[in-house]
Parts: sequence; C-alpha cells; structure tokens
Amino acid sequence: MDSLSQTQQAVCYGVLPREQRASMLGIDCPSVLEWRNWQPGHECPKNLYVKNVSLNTIKLKYRQPNSTAFMMDFSEIITLRPGMSTPFQVMFRPIRLEHYSDQIEISLVGTHISFIVDVQAYTPATNIQVPPSLDFGFVPCKELQHLPLPVHNTGDVQVRVTWRLDAPFSISPQTSMLSPGDVMQFDVSFLPQEAGSFAGNATCILDNGSTASCSVSGIAKFPYLSMEVTTADFGEVLVGKSAEHILRFGNHSMVPANFTIVPEGQDQATDNVYTIQPARGTLGPEEYSEMRVVYTPKHSGAFSCQNWVLSTAGGNRVVLNVSGQAVGPLVTFSSRVFQFGNVPLDSTASRVLYIQNHSDVPAAYDFQVDPLDYFTFSKPQGTVGARTTTHVTITFKTHTAANFWRRVACLISNAEPIGLDLLATAFVDKMRPPPLEYRHVVSYLKRVEAGGPAVKPSSEGEDGGAPELPQAGSQHSPSLRGSVVSMGGLGKEASVEEGGMGGGEKGLLGELSTEGQLASMGKASLGGLRALDGPDGWRLAFGGQDPAAAVTVDTTCLEFGTCSRLSASEYQPVTVTNRTSAKITAFFVTPPWQDAAGGPPKTVFQVFPESTDIKPGCSATFRVAFRPPRDSAHFCQSLTLCAHLKAMRNFRLLSDSQIVPPWAIPVLACGNTFLHSNPELSPKLEFSHRMITFPPVRPQETSCQTLTLRNTGDTPISFSFKANMAALFPDFDIKPALGVVPPHSHLLVALRFKPSYPSVRAARATLVLNSSPLNATHITLRGAGDVPKLTFTDTPHPSAPGVVVPVGGRVKSSIESASPMRGKVTSLYFRPTCVGASSRRMLTIHNPSRVAVGWKWQLPPKLEGVMSVTPACGMLRGNEAVQVAWSFVPVKEKAYDAKAQCLLLAPTSSPEPLAEPQTIGQLPLRVVGEGTQGVMAIEPPFLDLGPLRVGHPTRHTVSLVNQSDGLLRYSLTCSPVLLHQSMGAASSSVLATAPGSVAGNIDASPSGRISVQASCASFVLPKGDSTAAGEQPPTDLTALLQESSYCMDTGEAPVEFDMTSYRAHNTLQPEELWVDSPEGTIAARATKQVTVTFFPRFRKRYALQLQCRTSVPPTNALAPSPPPVLRVSSANRGGPKLAPLHNAPSIPNGTDQNGGALAADPSMCGAPEPSLVTAECRVVAKAEFPQLQVTDLLCDGKPKQVMWDLLGVRHLNKELSSSVSPIELELSKMEARGSLTTKAVCSALHSFELHTGCLAQGGRPVLLKIEVCNTSQLPVQWEIQNPEEPDVELENWVEPGRPQDEDEKERDFIREYKIFEMWPRKGTLSVGEQTIITFKYNPTHEGTHRLPVFLVVRDGKRLHLQLSGQTVQAPLQRLLLTPAYENFTFEPAPIGERHPPVQLYLLRNGGPGDLHFRVDTAPLDALAQANWGFEVLRLLSPAEGTIEHQGVAPLALQFNPVEAKVYHCRLPVALADGSVQVIKLQGRGFHPAFPDEPPTLPSESARDWSLWEGFGCTPAAGLANTRLVLPSQDTLAMGVTLPQGIMRRVLMLTNTSPYPVMYAWDLGFLGADAQSSGAFLKGVSVEVTPATGSLEPGERVLCRFTCRAGLAGCLLEGDVRCNVQVDFVAVRDAIMAAQDSAQAAAEATAADITDTGSVVEEVIAEHPPPPCTRLDAAIPGGPLDAGRMMTGGIDGATMAGGSLAMSGAFGATAAASTFRRGSKLKSRLPVHMYVTVAAAHRSEHMGQQWHQTQELVREREMPGSLATMPELPAPQQLNILLTGKVLTAQQIQASYYMRPQEAKDAATALAEGAMWVPPRVYPFYATRAHHLPSTPSQAAVGGADEVSGHRQYSQGAAEDGRGDADSQLSRGYRQSGWGSTCAEPSVGVPDVEGVMDGEDAGLYRESMRGNGREEEGGRDVGVPDQGSDPQQQQQQQQQQ
Repeated sequence: MDSLSQTQQAVCYGVLPREQRASMLGIDCPSVLEWRNWQPGHECPKNLYVKNVSLNTIKLKYRQPNSTAFMMDFSEIITLRPGMSTPFQVMFRPIRLEHYSDQIEISLVGTHISFIVDVQAYTPATNIQVPPSLDFGFVPCKELQHLPLPVHNTGDVQVRVTWRLDAPFSISPQTSMLSPGDVMQFDVSFLPQEAGSFAGNATCILDNGSTASCSVSGIAKFPYLSMEVTTADFGEVLVGKSAEHILRFGNHSMVPANFTIVPEGQDQATDNVYTIQPARGTLGPEEYSEMRVVYTPKHSGAFSCQNWVLSTAGGNRVVLNVSGQAVGPLVTFSSRVFQFGNVPLDSTASRVLYIQNHSDVPAAYDFQVDPLDYFTFSKPQGTVGARTTTHVTITFKTHTAANFWRRVACLISNAEPIGLDLLATAFVDKMRPPPLEYRHVVSYLKRVEAGGPAVKPSSEGEDGGAPELPQAGSQHSPSLRGSVVSMGGLGKEASVEEGGMGGGEKGLLGELSTEGQLASMGKASLGGLRALDGPDGWRLAFGGQDPAAAVTVDTTCLEFGTCSRLSASEYQPVTVTNRTSAKITAFFVTPPWQDAAGGPPKTVFQVFPESTDIKPGCSATFRVAFRPPRDSAHFCQSLTLCAHLKAMRNFRLLSDSQIVPPWAIPVLACGNTFLHSNPELSPKLEFSHRMITFPPVRPQETSCQTLTLRNTGDTPISFSFKANMAALFPDFDIKPALGVVPPHSHLLVALRFKPSYPSVRAARATLVLNSSPLNATHITLRGAGDVPKLTFTDTPHPSAPGVVVPVGGRVKSSIESASPMRGKVTSLYFRPTCVGASSRRMLTIHNPSRVAVGWKWQLPPKLEGVMSVTPACGMLRGNEAVQVAWSFVPVKEKAYDAKAQCLLLAPTSSPEPLAEPQTIGQLPLRVVGEGTQGVMAIEPPFLDLGPLRVGHPTRHTVSLVNQSDGLLRYSLTCSPVLLHQSMGAASSSVLATAPGSVAGNIDASPSGRISVQASCASFVLPKGDSTAAGEQPPTDLTALLQESSYCMDTGEAPVEFDMTSYRAHNTLQPEELWVDSPEGTIAARATKQVTVTFFPRFRKRYALQLQCRTSVPPTNALAPSPPPVLRVSSANRGGPKLAPLHNAPSIPNGTDQNGGALAADPSMCGAPEPSLVTAECRVVAKAEFPQLQVTDLLCDGKPKQVMWDLLGVRHLNKELSSSVSPIELELSKMEARGSLTTKAVCSALHSFELHTGCLAQGGRPVLLKIEVCNTSQLPVQWEIQNPEEPDVELENWVEPGRPQDEDEKERDFIREYKIFEMWPRKGTLSVGEQTIITFKYNPTHEGTHRLPVFLVVRDGKRLHLQLSGQTVQAPLQRLLLTPAYENFTFEPAPIGERHPPVQLYLLRNGGPGDLHFRVDTAPLDALAQANWGFEVLRLLSPAEGTIEHQGVAPLALQFNPVEAKVYHCRLPVALADGSVQVIKLQGRGFHPAFPDEPPTLPSESARDWSLWEGFGCTPAAGLANTRLVLPSQDTLAMGVTLPQGIMRRVLMLTNTSPYPVMYAWDLGFLGADAQSSGAFLKGVSVEVTPATGSLEPGERVLCRFTCRAGLAGCLLEGDVRCNVQVDFVAVRDAIMAAQDSAQAAAEATAADITDTGSVVEEVIAEHPPPPCTRLDAAIPGGPLDAGRMMTGGIDGATMAGGSLAMSGAFGATAAASTFRRGSKLKSRLPVHMYVTVAAAHRSEHMGQQWHQTQELVREREMPGSLATMPELPAPQQLNILLTGKVLTAQQIQASYYMRPQEAKDAATALAEGAMWVPPRVYPFYATRAHHLPSTPSQAAVGGADEVSGHRQYSQGAAEDGRGDADSQLSRGYRQSGWGSTCAEPSVGVPDVEGVMDGEDAGLYRESMRGNGREEEGGRDVGVPDQGSDPQQQQQQQQQQ
C-alpha cells in the first residue's frame, strides 16, 4: 500500500504507520507489541516506549486494552518535551494457550487525534522447509519419471504433512508425520500424456492449517524414432535356407526412447518365419542402433508379409514391412509330352527324359508310377543335385493292342508336382487301332472343359469341332522349345505343344514351362508355376485320365490285409460303369512284382476277366485276387483300369475327328504276408515336416505341398493315411494315401489343400506305419482360404508411386476401407485446385487378405482428362501394399464427384496383368475435387448485360488476370450454355473458322458500315428460345433498326447496318458478339483488358460462356502470332463444335472393354500439357424490344368486364406481347423510306376494333380511357400514328392532297369535324410506368364512322386500331352483344340434377334509348322436343320486356342436361324496330362419374376474367383523376353460399375530386324491391348500406353489400350502379359563406374603429343557440343537411362542365376556416347582437328579424352568385359487376358450377361451417314439440321448406295485424342487415383496412359491429354458429 492510501487509512480509523506517525504527529513508537514463547499462568511484562520527535511539547494519554490478559497502570496525562521518551509497561497474563490480540489507543490531549498500537501474543511456532522448486527437465511423453523431494521440519512441534499436487504430477506418500528436526524424502512422479511444458505447485498442508509449497516443472517431448528403410523384402528364398537383413534405426529427439519391436496381428500364415533382434531397448537422445531381421522359410510357395511395429510408449510408431517368398527347387523337364507312336504288341519303345535342377539345393523327385508298369521309368525315384541335370529312360511295352494315354505326376520335394503326358498305340495285324496323337488329347480336354460330352455324337462333322492348337509364341501360350518327342520311323511327328497338369483358371491343358520360358520370365516368377492348380489338375494326375467321368469304379483302393502265401485270399470285386453313349472295352493292366532279393517278376494281383465289353449305361464287375509270392512282405501296387471305345479297335471304324483318348483309372491294391510274424515295431521312418502349412488360396483353388518319407532302416515300411481321411476331406487330400517305402530309400507324398469357403482350416492327419496303431504318428495340416480384398488408406508421407510400402499403423483419414463383397463406397478428396493447375494425392492400396490379387483402375468418362492415376494396374500379394499417385487437373470451374472402380483381377503367375484379365470383384472409390478460379482469371466472372434493346449493340470491358508466375498463352472462345429460367429451350451454336474475314475495327464510317478485323472473334447465336406455343419463330430484328434510334450505349453516333452485303456473301454471317484480341500472351502477374461487343439480333435470353484456354508457350514465344478469327455463326445449328487450338496436344485417354476410361498411361507424363479451360466468364443478357400492355380501361355507363370483352383487350395484349413479325419489319422499312400508306398498313396488319357504341346525335360524347403500362425492362417510346396526317402543322399557303377514294374521303371528313379525338398522341414511359390514352367520340354527325389509327412502339410492335362509332337521330333498337355473350356458354352441369341452379344471361341495351325486346322461345321448345319432351333449357324470366338506356335485363335460364353431351341452341331476340338478333347458347352436360367427358369447351372460361392477361379487379390509380368517386374494386364477387345463406362484402368509395359529392346506389333487378326479378331469382336479393350519402373531398365511406340467398340455387350476375354528382348546394353554401365571412370581418373592423367609448362585454353563452347555416355543411366533418340529396339542386345541364379551380373567393376548406376565424372575433366584438345574457333575452325578437333580413339579402344576391359559379363536372355513373353463387352442399362438395380456386375456397368454407342455413325460429306462444318432426324421415326431409313456411307465417301474421311483439321482433331481426341469424361466408372478403389511415380504419372496424355483436372471420359472434365447433371458432379467431 502506498503512503497516500496509508495516510487516508490512519486518518479514518486512528491508525498510523510508524513513519507517518512520526512525521505527522511527532511521536515515535512501535506499531506492534509482540509476545512469543510464553506459557499460560506466567506474567510477561513488556514496555512500550513513546518518544517525542517533534519540536513542541506533547501531552499524551492512553486507553487500556479491552482484554484482561493485557494490563497497564492507571492512565494519567503524560507530558513529553521535545526529544524525551517515556515507557508504558504492559503486563501480559495469559490463562490459556491461545492467540491474544488487542489494541492500545494513545491520544493527544487537547486534540482529537489518536493512534493505536497493536498488542499480539503468539502461540508456539510450527514450521517446515521444502525446496522452492523441482525440475524434471526433458522427459518422454507417456512415460513415468521419478524425482525425490526432501522435507525438513524446522518447527517446535511434531507435524502431520499432507501433500496436494495436480496431474500430470503425483507425490508419494501423500500423508506422513515429521518430528522436529526430521528430514523425509518424498517421491514425485511425472507422467505427461502430451508434449508441452508443465508446471505445478506441490502444496504441503500442516495440522495447524499453515502451508508450504514447491513448484514442480517439466518439459515433455515425444520421442521420434526412424528407420533408414521401412521395408525389408527378402525376395525369393529357397526352403531350407535363411536370409537376413541389417537395418539401422535412431532416436532424433531430445529425450530417451524406450522402444519395443513386436509383430502386428500375429498372422498365422507367417508360421513364425521372421526373427528380429533386439526386441526391446532404450535409445538415448540422438543415438542410433541396428536390428537384425532373419527370414527362414519353411514351406514352398508361401508368401509371408508381416508388419513389425517399432514403437514407444509416447505413441511413436514405425512400421517395418517384412516380406519374403518361399520357393522350392526349380526343376524342369526336357519335354512334357512323349508320343511313342505306333508300337507293335510286345515290342518296346523308349524315350529319354532330361531332368534339370535350376536351384542351389538338391531336389528329390518321385514319379507316381509302378516300377514295372506299361510305361516303365528307369529311375522312378531319385535326387537331382544342385545346378545339375539327370536323365530317365521311359520304356513302353504292353501285351494288349490298344491306345494308351497316361499322365504321370512327378513329385518334387518342396515344389509343386509336374505332369508328364505319355501316349502310345499298341497294335497287331488283326487289331490296328487308329494312331493316337496329342492333338486328340487337347481336343478332348477342351471339349470336356467347355462342358461337352466325353464321346462326340456321330452327327458331328469330320473335324468334330476340334480346335487348332495355339502356335508357339502366341498370346495364350508360352514359347516352347523341344515340344514333342516322337518315335522315328514308327509314326508321324506331331508339332504340338506340351501338355501339363494345370487346372483352375488355366484349364485342363495346364501350364507349360521350359528352360527358355523360365529364362524369359526371370526368377521373380519361378514361384508362380502351379501345374496342379485348378479343379481337375489334381484328379487328372492322381485320379486317372478321365476328366469327364466317362467310366467310373466303385472303389479306388483294395486292401487285402494280412494273408497267407499258401492259401488264396478272397476275391474283391471292382464294378466298372459305362456312363457314355457308346459301347466300351475295359481291361486291367496289372504290373508284375519284382522281389528285392532277386528272381523273375511275378504277378501278385490277378484280375478276372481280363477284358470285357460294357454297353452304354451298363456295368461290369472285375474280380481281383491277391497271390503273394513270399512271406513277411508288404505288397502295394497300382492296377490301371484302361477303357476305350469299342469302335477304336480298328482305325477303319471311325474318322480322325471321332478319336477319343482312352481312359485310365488307377486302383491301388495292397496287402501283406505278416500272418505268422510281426513287422518291425519301431520303424525307422523320418519325416521332412511334422507340420505342413499351405499357402493361402482362394476358395475352390488348390495349393500343394510335399512330404518326404525317408526309410533309414533295413526293412520296408508300409504307411497309410486312411485312418482319418474322411475327416480331412474335402479340404485336404493326400496322394498316395498308402504305400510302401523301400529300405534306405525315400518316398514323396503329395498333399493338397482346397478350401470350400473362406476360413482358417487346421487338421491332423494320422499316419499308421506297418498297419500297427502303435506306430501311428500325426502330421498337422494348416491352411487358410481367403477372398481377395483391397483397402484404401491415405498416405501422409508419400513415396514414389508403385513402391511397396508398409501399411500397419496408418491413420485412415479421408479414406475408408471396404471389401468388394460389401461394396462400401470410399472417398478421396482433393483440395480445391485452380483450373489449369494440378493437385496430387497419394493413396495406399493394401491387400489385407492372404491371397494375391491383381488390380486395375477404371475411371468413369466424366473424369476423362481430369484425373489420372499412376500406376494404373498391378498385383499385390497377401498383406502387401503399394502407393499410387492420383493427379487432379480440373478443366472447368466446377465440382467433380464421380466413382472410380478398382477392378480386382484373378492372380496370375506373372506380376504383369493378363491381356484379358478375369474380374473377380470391384471396389468403388468416390473421387471428389473442385476446380476453382483458374490460374488465368476473368474479371468479372459474371457479366450481366441486363435488358438490351434488340438491334442495339453494347460494349463492356473484361480483364484477363494472369495469376501465375510465368508467361501464359491464352485463347478466348465462346459457347452457349443452358438456361434454367429462360423463355424457352436452350440455344446452341457452332464454332467455325472464317479465315477470310475483313480487317477493321467497329467504327462509324461515313458509309455507315461496320467491318470486322482479323483480330476479333465473332459469335452468332441461333434462333431465340422465347417462342411460345402457337407463336411465330424469332425473327432477325436488325432490319428494325432506324437511324434515329440505333445508338450504342456509349453514346456514339448511329450506325447503319447494310444487310445486303450479308445476304450477298453466304460465307459471312451477321455477328452478335465481338471479342478483340481473342488470342495472345500475358506476362506473369499481369492484366490485360479485352473489349466485348454484344449485338443482339434476336428477341431471346442469352447465356454465353466466355472461356479462356491457357497453355504454357514455347520458350521462344516472346510475342504472340496473329491469331485466327473464330466465329460462331447462326447458319450452323448442329451444336457447339470447338475449333482446335494451334499445337494443342490431345488429352491421352483410353477406354476398356466395359466402356469405362482407363487410367492414364504413365508414359504420357512427359507429354506437353494440353490447353485447358482455366477461366470462364458467364455473359447473361436479355434481348427484347419495348412492350406495352393494357392494364385498365374506363367507359362511363358500362362495366369494366363488358368493355374488356367488347374491345377484345385480351387479344390486344396477346398481340402486344408477341414477337415482331416480318410484315412489321417491312412496314418499318417502308416508313423509313417514306412510302408507308394507310391502305398498306390496313391490308397488312390485323385490326383491333375499338367500338364506342351507338349514340344519339347531339348527345353527350363518349370518353374511352385506356391505361397502358410499360411491362418491359426498357424505356418505351410510343406514338399513335396516321400516315395521312402530317407530322408538322402545314402553313396556310400549302395545299394538302385531295382524297383519292371513298375511304380516304371518310377519314378526311372525320378528321375535319373532329368526330374522333385522342390524346395524348405520343409519349415515353419508363419501366413500370403507366399512362392514360383517351379516345373521344363526338356524335355530331349522323352515320357510321370508322377511323384507322396505328399504335407504334419504337423498335417494337405496330398495331392497327380501328376506331368505330355510330350516330343516329331516332333511338335505335340494338343489343350490346360482346363476344362472350354473343356465343354464350353455360356452366357445365351434371346430368340427373333435380334442382339445377338458375343461370343468368344479361341483355344489355346498346342503343341510345330504351329497348323493347321479346325472346322467341320456339327453339327452347324444339330442344325439349328433341330430348323426349324434357326441358333441357328452361326460361324462367319473362320473355319480353323493356330495357332502359344503358340498362340490363336478365334472362333466367335453367340448364338441366339429360345426356352427357354438348347442347346447342340459337335463341332469337326480336326488337321493337323489327330487327332480330340471335344469341347462340351452348352448354355441356356430363356424367358425375366422368366430369371430363365430353371434353371441356374452350368457351367455358371466356367469362373467367381471372385468366385475362392484364385484367385487374382493382381500378388503376391513373384513372382516379378522371372519376368523381373511386371504388375500391370494379368487381364484387360475393362468393358461394348455401340456399337461404347470406353473403356480405364491403366496398369503399373515395371522393377523389375537390368537390363535395352525393352518391346513390341503384341495385336494378338485384334489389330487394325489384318485384319483377323476385320469382325467377328464387328469392335472391341484394341490399347495400348506406344506399345514399355524401362525401367531402378526400372522404371515404364503406358500403356493405348483403346478398340473401333464396330457396334454390342460382348463379348470380348483374350490374350495380352508383350515380355520383357534385353537391351543388354545398358548393353554393361554401361560396356564400366565404362572402358572409368577408363581410362580417369588415363590419367588425368598422365597429371597432367607430365605437371606441362603448364597453366590451364578453358573451358567455347564447340561448337559444344560433341556427345552423349552410356553411356548417361545407366545413369538412361538419353536420350534413338532409336536403342535400340528388333530388334537389340544379339539373344536369346546369352542372355540366369541367373542373373547379380551388382559388379566388371559392374554396370549401378556405371558406370554413375563414368563417371559424370570424366567429371567434364576433364573440368578443361590441356589436348589438352580442350582449349579455339578460340583454339577449330582451333582444331575441330583434335577432330573428335580423336573420330574416339576411336571408332576403342572400336570395336577392343569388342570381349574381350563380352567375359567378364555375363550371362543375358532369354526373357520373359507376358500374360494378356483382357475381355470386348459391349452391347446395352436395354441389359444393362435388365442385359443380365453380372455378377450381372458387371450388377450393367454397369447400373449405363449407368444411369450417362458414355457411349454414339459419335455424328454425318459433314464436313464444308456440311449443317446440308441435314443430318437431314426428319421425326421423320427416326430420331429414324438413329442410328449407319448413324455414320458408315459418317465414311466410311470420310475415302473414304481421300483415294481418294479429302478430304479437315477439313475431314482429323476430321478423325484424331476420330482415335486418346486421342481426341476421345466417353467417356470411368467410371467403373473398377484401382487405379494405390496408388502404385506410388510422381514423378511417377505426370507423371501418366500428361499422363491422352490428347490434353490439363483433364479427370475426365473416361470422356473427352474437349468433350461435351451428356449422362449426368452439375449437374451430377459436382457431379462426387466432388466424384473424
């Protein structure tokens, strides 16, 4: 705390520090008096010395402490002189051992200053000492570190220590006791979980609460281990040898690394073939070490790939991938096929087989053939030394004349078996079989492999379909050397391939291998030769040469057991079955047995019969007998069952194509003669393996291993695997399953593994020696069946593509692994890449299975040229991985998302894929990338030209920005794109080259032509796409351009296009888009400006892609060469065809046989990069011409809908929105040349009739006001032209041309007398602006007048408007028939309707006077007669009547069809003058189940004005100035209701004139008082409230229309008129009030001047009040005079005139304000009228006389006032068309007689209960029981008749005078407008509050309340609503 704060504390609390006390008070003393090491019960005195350090004498006095433990002497005043001190003795007498604290207050006598000295007595001290800090330094993460922490107790007492330390630090023990002076070592441990700097505070808490702390800190870092290489590939290692690698690894971190090396996953397939030392250890910081990896293969053909993880506790993992291929010795034969040819019977033929060992270890071989078989091997067993060659002689000799084919399997130790095919033909003169060649064997095997029969049918051709063998060196077979060894002189030499023992995918022919073939493949593929793979290779080698199972035997092993030499054993049968379609001959070949002791060979096994013929499908039995020649011996021989077609006994019996190789099936026979002696109990047999592990294979594929049995004893040993062969089958198989091993010899056993499904299989084969179970031993067999699968793993540390990498421990980021069997989609994401640039991702493909699999990438077409992968194909062995590089080069600025397929191929013997690989699965990879803004950018990327005028060019500048660091060459092209919101289909264009373009820029030349330079690219788009159905195609609007209107947006001078040159040269098409400098170069980080000129020639929406293609230029390309001219022409419509850039290489791609794009060839990496689209600029424009639309019209006395239909405004608007036609273009050109005439235009254009009606001569003119609006996005210049009228006013001396014909004379007469007038004649409208065009017809001359005028839109449409009108002297009888009423169409009606609604047809008076009509009903009768007397069309209203001027008479017609068809009727209407006008009526009847049959008539929607283009129910604001009163809407749709329902609508009238007006509604035949229409309208009536009234200027009034439905349905339609005129009385009163106000002001001023001596008395009140004058009525808001009605005032002729100017003496508002000011002055002026109250009573008679005098004066002055009154507007008539429909609930639910939207609203209202029939009302004197229906049927049929009857009764009672008060009240309640029991529908109510201010809105809401009941949602709240429940009412209230 600083000195200032301490001083403030001393002053506030009487406490001062010692230093400040001395300076401020001059007193020096200790601030605290302390006692330590004291004991309770003892006295401890201490002195407090107080010294005066000031220069003045001080008097002190102290106050003793409050505690009794501290005692002082009695306080007296002590005087201290300067420099003197005095002691104050304080005695401390403690009672308990506790802390004491108190204060001594010392005050200065004579002042109010005091200070305090604290007295403290402390208990005995407790203290410990701990180190201030403990630092661990650098430690490895996630490893526990320890440090000691010494603690010393320096206190006086024994303390208990408790530690508190937060993670990652900990201390042990946490609690301990320390005696005084003891030191204890605590163990502090540090276990950081992540790298970083850690600091903590170890807090030691003692018993007394005191603490001590030690800061603990440490820095954790992850150890980082690395290896020089992460893969150790041992390659191929021979079984029996070992290979090792020395690998270095080191620690690169600052902390020690404790590492371990363990295998990952402990794969059983590796069989512990790898050893790594050391397995664990510690590496110091920056220390290196070595590890030794040893590979010892155990089984040939096994590929071992294992991941070893070098890891630390901190999470550092380094995966070491160790792989090796175990191979056996490579042994090859000089030939794999030996053909012995034709050999005479009992003669011998020999061949020599050379066996070569290519490996570095010796290889034992064993031919699986009996030593003395008909094919005899000189050395059937032996060993071939390393890198040596041996030979074996093969001899053929037999005693049976037949063909022989034998495939002998040669087992090689630690290698796969090799097949050897031997063929021979033995013959005698009497039996000469056809010569057997190897091509017959090949043909037979191929036929069987293809599923053919073993024996070909005799109907086949001579060749039998035997295919030719593939030639040596072909694609499907390897090149062979020394293919066939033939017997010279005995047969023909056949040049065929060697046959193998292959199977599986390689077929039955097997796989051939020779020394030359091995030299070409290299050592890498030596381990891949599998001669016995496949489904049939094993059976062909060990199960006999019968792949088609043509001949079967019931057993293949005959065990005779132990027999005696002296007695014959029992025969064992062998049943042979012929499964072919031909007879065969079968015989057994039994080889003799050679005794090891010597002697001639003997027959041990005998077969009976020797030979037999077997018919097709039959069987034969052979008997085998065992005849051993010696005792105590083992016998085991292979008996061969040979079978051939019986027809093959002679070569003449069949052709060469029918030769079938013989079948040979081995049958193993064994026995022994140890009947009286025992074999050796401990046979000396050695095994090469006790456990055999097969390489993993796919299901149904085979893997072979060999087991060497070596007999080291002196006696033969028999062995048998038959003990548990059933348990091993079908996954494992052993051949031979039993046999005899000669002494001091070896025998090879072949073992096969063929899994049925993917699994790990383990079994134990029991080997029984010498037929004794005591000599049984077990061989463990293990194998794995697996399916190929791949996984994709992201590679954070990429290496070179194609390099095998370890995959264990990788973190899968954006890639998910999936099996092809599951088909799960994986994903590879590229970062957003600029167009033209490239992005690369490394992907690791891992084979997690144990079998090899080939792979190949297949890219979809959408990724062609965008993405590539290197390498594109390869093969992975089990648990092997490879990295591939994905390259992404986007060509467009878009998102790329496609699936690439990784095809899984069948494993092959070579690392290279097959020419046509077999696909075994596929793995999809989702590749996602985004092409962003390219290296070359176009700014802005989006160019919106906005709305353009057709034929007017515009120029814009775009910037080309080179964002790269090098020089780039660019080329600009353009192509159309698809528009999603265009006016039609998307456009297309063709890009073509035009080398002959003219040079020059776009300039305004004197000739007015535009030339195109060679440096400009021109584009022309095809026809526009805005053509709607039924419209003409877009037209070239260039001819529409005019010299006065064609100006560019830049403000240049107008230019004329010479289209003749375009038509003269067909090679040059008119252009629409120019781009200067379409090609060139841009320096690095530079910007170039390019000008784009767009010239639209068609009315359409343009969308173009301005594309920039970039490429790296050559090194010598410092400046660009002159670019060619590129043009998109309108003449070519085939589609976009881009012209290729110069020297732009094509993108390499390919397509596989499946149609997908293959991955890019890695050899193309060095090719130059193609020119890609790196930037795009979307150019959007909408070319159109100015367009107008009629949006409103007004003609006094006629409804808006009638005039709209009469004038054909629908067709007029359709024509205005259509395209400019070629005829209009020609007219524009004629106008430009000055040759346009009215006759030419009238004959060329369709006319639109604007008929003003038939008027009486001298009557009021007709004003037709039409509002037109600019609906386009361009300013519109319009003009009403007449070519015969001069554009300028002619002078008097100019003589105009004379009319040439009668039409011209008529038009000249009309112009001269101004029969037709129009204004304005021209104008300009901005976007969305409206204007009013007024047409006036003056009926001054009798006759029919027609005047053609032309509405011309600049650069747009040209319309022919035909103005017509008729003026007559006498009233003319004429109906006003619009197109919709001339051909009137009823609403479609269903057949079977009992009470169809009444439909109204309105007859309108089109003449100048009253109209008398009579309807001829004969056609109606004829129509009924044609329909079997049924009145299909019934007239309910009177057939004749009179229609007043501009009036309407309804014809109530009831349309009730009886058939589903269209009815037609022509109804004549006879008029009073004898003329007849015919009305065409038609209606469609339909079946309720089929409402669309017959089809809907087009005219059914003719009167649906919601479909009229441009029509609006709300009057336009532009017509407000032409009306006295503006209605809120021109139509009044009452909606739909049920019978006896009520419909209400509101209409607001606004006084838009400056005069007060009066209005009165005329409902016509719809009114309640109309007696003529009550019958046929079925009681429908319309009321309006208020019916009359007046409006001040700007005032509004809400008129409420109520339509009461009758008992039957009705489609209501009629005119409602509102007569409006200026209130003349109010205007007159306003003028007179202004004059009175001025006169009163003058009199008041004169009285004030003359009567200066009078006393001024203020008027307090007047009684009675003064009478109200007319002036009050003129004041806005004042009281209205009841006499101001339309019946009073002046007549229409007097009030006719123009508008009244609000200036001078007249002004209603100004007069009212002047009067009020005058009244305030009069109340204080001393005039004789204004006296006190008492005087007023006395002068009341005088005041009355004065008022009478003023009235007389006003009457005398009235003629003068009227003479000065301005001309007032003429009365007007508002015509509102009122519509409504009264339908039953069934009709509403079925949507009959309604429009779709109307039906939807009505159905909703009906469901919500918005319309319902009022309940029955009973008088008070009647009981409800009398009126209730007696039965439910009566209740159901009561309905509206009861309600109607009750209403009639109530009215009758009132008329008779006998109705009581209740009936009168009930009748009044029902007939009142606001208290009705029927609720109005809630649909279609206009929102009038939105157009009112706050006050008017309040009045409107007030008017909506009736009799205290608030209406909500169109329903009276006061009346219970039986049509909806309370919940629906609540929802409606919430919505409202």
